[in-house]
Amino acid sequence: MSSPEETTQTPNKKPRAGIPLERILIVLGVLLLLLLLFFGLRVLTERVKLDTAPVTGEWQAQRQAWRIELKPDKTVVGSNGPSGKYKVDYFGTLWITLDNGKVFKATLNPEMPNRFDLIQMDTEGVTVFERVNPPKPNLPQAPK
Repeated sequence: MSSPEETTQTPNKKPRAGIPLERILIVLGVLLLLLLLFFGLRVLTERVKLDTAPVTGEWQAQRQAWRIELKPDKTVVGSNGPSGKYKVDYFGTLWITLDNGKVFKATLNPEMPNRFDLIQMDTEGVTVFERVNPPKPNLPQAPK
């Protein structure tokens, strides 16, 4: 038999009070990483400037009797067809969705603000549109 002094007993460890240091370091590391990503993206987006041509106004198709008007409220009014809605995405692509379900897209070019190539998505047919310049109002002549 063994005596009570010979038995090995594990000492009772008291549980540590508070939050473990490892968890605090991991949380601080993740927060620091998120903060660096936020400021890095903010600096990048401040440097990137996307110029897109203004699209509101009347547009006439070349070699076709198709005239559309893009209004500031993001609606499209067609002269001989259905109307619909349009949007310009982050990359400067004009998306037109007509009420009959047809979808068109055009990449806007700031170097040619008065022209775009409208591509029908299901047939990939291209229609070239040019801006219709509104007639200049006749200013009254000053009496001489």
